Amino acid sequence: MNDNNDIPKIVFKWNKLFLSIGGNWPLEPAYFRFSIWMSFFTLNISLLYVDLYEVFGNLEQMLLNLSDSVIQSLILAKLLLFRFSEPLARLITDAQEDITAGEFGSLEEKKCFLEYYQRGKIFYQITMSCVVFAVHVYFFKGLETYLFSVWNNETTTSFVLPYRTKLFFNLTSPNTYIILYILEYPMVYIIACQGATICLLVTLIFHVCGQLAIVSYKIQHLRGNLPEHENRIIKSLIEKHVKYVRMARSLDDTFQFVLLLEVAGTTVILGLTCYNIIANSGDLADISTLCCFALYASSMILLLYGYCFVGECLIHESTKIHEACAQCTWYSMPLIYQKALIMCMLCAQRPLQLTAAKFYVFSLDSFSNVIKTSIAYVSMLRTVV
Repeated sequence: MNDNNDIPKIVFKWNKLFLSIGGNWPLEPAYFRFSIWMSFFTLNISLLYVDLYEVFGNLEQMLLNLSDSVIQSLILAKLLLFRFSEPLARLITDAQEDITAGEFGSLEEKKCFLEYYQRGKIFYQITMSCVVFAVHVYFFKGLETYLFSVWNNETTTSFVLPYRTKLFFNLTSPNTYIILYILEYPMVYIIACQGATICLLVTLIFHVCGQLAIVSYKIQHLRGNLPEHENRIIKSLIEKHVKYVRMARSLDDTFQFVLLLEVAGTTVILGLTCYNIIANSGDLADISTLCCFALYASSMILLLYGYCFVGECLIHESTKIHEACAQCTWYSMPLIYQKALIMCMLCAQRPLQLTAAKFYVFSLDSFSNVIKTSIAYVSMLRTVV
């Protein structure tokens, strides 16, 4: 049980350790480290858009460029939000204070809370393992062509960098190629931050869900024979409910526009990636490219599923509070308790949601809609290209 007690702290520790590498942890004043990483990343994105300008009009080259530029632009927006968002820093601080306080009225309440953090721990392990593996496969994919040429003693060697960029000179020297390849390795960490930021958001939503589960359990097990003067019990429940309703809405308000860009970007990226898989499926000799694209697409789907899954949990737990108020023995409680429960039901009448600028609600039902839209993009590209 002691090991389970440490799960919330472990999950936050993992999030902090990974994001702190690039100075992205919101509670850490590592602005100098962050500026170095962002300068490098901004330079790469700028060169990527210069390349997009030069290939504009060539649909095939534009699609290849957009596969990188869209996802990198999304990551840049998210990292800036995580670094400078004061509401996010307050949410993390509040969650950590809740964990330190560890106020549970019973073992069942503790179990409800830790169950969500156990899910968060599993999600972090699976997501970050897949993301780190995928970005490394993608990074070393470009080196495959060069090593194959050297192995076969070919006179003409193809120098393919891991990430698309604009070079202002002809790349003909193997030594220069190796140096440029090594210089792009920090991009592996930056791209992996896409998974780390999602894991932190998932952790915070699971925290809210765990606390709402405790509130729901307490309301459901309220005794009807409580004396009227013991109003502190119901008062603490209402205050706790209001606190985590505000916390959930603050999360939605903080991330809604970034999530809108992410849903749109992920839909486009999935479409482009699936199109690349289909376009290269006839070339059996390039099976490694197919595997690379498939792994990349799988990682994107996993990250999107994470948003939709926690969004579904948030809807479920907020709805359960409304049901708990209706199912408890409210009819045998003092009038002051009944009025308080009505207030609680009114607050829980509208389910809490994680949205993309209020246009898109993250849930398991909406997850299939994004996949369908991506498939529609693939069909359009196959018709046009």
